[in-house]
Amino acid sequence: MNIQKNILFITQWDFKDALVQTYTLPYIRIIQNLNVFESAWLILLNGEIKEPKYSRLDKLYIVELPYENITFFSFPKIYTFLKHLVKKQNITHLHPWCTPAGSIGILLKQIHNKKLNLVIDSFEPHAEAMVENGAWKKNSLKFKTLFKFEKLQAKYADYLVFAAPGMQDYINVKYRVNIKKYMVKPACVDLELFNFDKKKNESLLNKLNLNNKTVCVYAGKFGGIYLKNEVYEFIKCCINIIGEKFRFLLLSNLSDEELNHQLLKFNIPLKYIVKQFVKHSEVADYIGLADFAICPVKPVPTKQYCSPIKNGEYWAMGLPVIITKNISCDSNLIEEHNIGYVLKELNNNEYNLAIKRILQLLSEKNLPLRIRQFAEEQRQFSIAQNTYKMIYGM
Repeated sequence: MNIQKNILFITQWDFKDALVQTYTLPYIRIIQNLNVFESAWLILLNGEIKEPKYSRLDKLYIVELPYENITFFSFPKIYTFLKHLVKKQNITHLHPWCTPAGSIGILLKQIHNKKLNLVIDSFEPHAEAMVENGAWKKNSLKFKTLFKFEKLQAKYADYLVFAAPGMQDYINVKYRVNIKKYMVKPACVDLELFNFDKKKNESLLNKLNLNNKTVCVYAGKFGGIYLKNEVYEFIKCCINIIGEKFRFLLLSNLSDEELNHQLLKFNIPLKYIVKQFVKHSEVADYIGLADFAICPVKPVPTKQYCSPIKNGEYWAMGLPVIITKNISCDSNLIEEHNIGYVLKELNNNEYNLAIKRILQLLSEKNLPLRIRQFAEEQRQFSIAQNTYKMIYGM
């Protein structure tokens, strides 16, 4: 007799968050297309609501839970709600993204129902990363609690999906757990959405006054896991080397006030910066305006186990990338395949070397096509499809 299988996806993000749109929903669709599960549910957080909100996206049931701040004090409420949902909907499989959401997953498995099948997606060291970035102290309750939960996830989850190779060694050293059931899945990209038809859109070039300009794009935030002051120093170096034709295309919701404060601080004229905040469905059109990109992730030790989403999108649009060292396998791949520059240090000398190397690469006639082919090999969704087929027994 076949037992009906129902899956619950758990995240700690808002529906509008890029991590849901680019890093969750595409994979959920892949899993649903395996036709293993009778029903699929997705848990999200929403800071604008007071009561749980239910909706549906095609065959996916969505539940948004209210929150004021994502803290450990919200765990009991979320756990209690999900415990009842799991029972009511006969959930058989749990599939959280990242270790904070995985903490709820391990509680549901270990306390509520040990028969639940638990797959932790994008398992990487979040607790230690927060310490390395200066957000938490190593003796804090937050760090100790999440670190303990990460160890429990590593020990009792049925499958772990890593964003980059080598995470199994980290688990062995840090948590003293030997694992066997794991797979590696980098952040894949929608190669149909990010395609060459969207390169150098003439109307956008005219609108943003980017014709005949050398454009560097950055789609992301400042601070936290990302560099801040160093990016502005890098922009200054670009202006010094490239001159009047340089433009920095910033795809971000950074406020005008904060941007102007930073430009004044670093003595950067506003004319060199083009700031836009666009929907993810439009991001490819804007990335396509650029000639190269930067990935300013802080080069802390745990970031060798992450997988920056934007790199795949930059590569899909044929852009060489300037990146910090030891970021996922991306830093090594960029160096090995000669598709950008890896910053050895964070200083003006390295920024200057990076910019000059990029300008050399941009003179290569077939560079965009070569990088696009690289993206098709390294970041296509078939990689994720094969991963989930292995995990869910197809």
